Amino acid sequence: MPDIVSGVAVSGTHAYVADNYGGLRVVDVSDPTSPQEVGFYRAWDAVAKGVKIAGHYAYVASVKGLHVIDVSNPAGPQHVGFSATPKMALNVAVAGGLAYVADEGQIGTGPMM
Repeated sequence: MPDIVSGVAVSGTHAYVADNYGGLRVVDVSDPTSPQEVGFYRAWDAVAKGVKIAGHYAYVASVKGLHVIDVSNPAGPQHVGFSATPKMALNVAVAGGLAYVADEGQIGTGPMM
């Protein structure tokens, strides 16, 4: 990975890595002895801090807020949504149709895609 890994989520044969300034990295882990990066998405605010997967979406906590990335094609992740947070979003959880964002000093919720 190009930078410091700050979060990982696994779904199926892919690991989704929050790689700080390296953004969201998608790694094929179908052969654990030879993981291969197959795609990435680097948000405009650059710093990916945490990641969770729900369905075909990666929810990425970043310096400026929450990015929603369509990962239905792991080789070509596509940005589909963004919600700003008051400070730096550090992590995210998804459940029951909501994304829960741990923001530096605050906690908030918002609808999932």
